[in-house]
Amino acid sequence: MNIIIIVVAVTAGVILGGTAMYVYQGKCRQKELKLLAECMEKILREEKIRETKAGEETLYARLESRLVRIQEMLNGRTEAAEKSKDEIQKLISEIAHQMRTPLANIRTYQELLEEEWSKTGTKTDENVDNYLNAMRSGEQQLEFLTEGFVKMSRLEQNMIQIRKDREKLSWKNSKEGRRKTDCI
Repeated sequence: MNIIIIVVAVTAGVILGGTAMYVYQGKCRQKELKLLAECMEKILREEKIRETKAGEETLYARLESRLVRIQEMLNGRTEAAEKSKDEIQKLISEIAHQMRTPLANIRTYQELLEEEWSKTGTKTDENVDNYLNAMRSGEQQLEFLTEGFVKMSRLEQNMIQIRKDREKLSWKNSKEGRRKTDCI
C-alpha cells in the first residue's frame, strides 16, 4: 500500500511540476513576445533599438538580434534614398541654371537682330519673320521648361510649400441657367 501512495504522490508531483513548468514557460513566452512587439513598435516609430540579450542562446535573443539588423538595413537604405534624392535635386538645379544662360543669350541676340532690322528696314530673306517667330517660340518653350525645373527643385527642397485653402468656386450651368457655389 505504501508503494501505491508513493507512486500516486510521484505521479501527482510530476503532473503538478509539469503543469507549473508549462504555465511558467507560457508566461516567459508571453513576456518575450511583448518585448518583441515593443521592439517592432520602436522600429515603426524610427527609434533606435539595442540588443539587450546579446550573447544569449534563446529564441528571443536571436529574434532581437535580427530585428536590430533589419533596422540597420532600413536605416542604410533610407539614408541612401535621401542622398540619391538630394543628388537628383542638385542635378535638376544645375541643369536649370545651365539652361538659363544660353536662353538669356538667345533672347539677347534675338532682340539685337530685331532691333537692327527695325533700324535699317532691310531683311536679306523674306522668311526672316517666320524664322524669328520660330526662334521666339522655341526660346519661350525652353524658358517654360527651365522654370518648371526650378520650381520642381524648390518644391522638392521644401523652398516652396503647397497649402490648401477653402475657397468658394462659382460657375454658371449653361443648360439650366443657374449658379452653383461649392467649397473646396
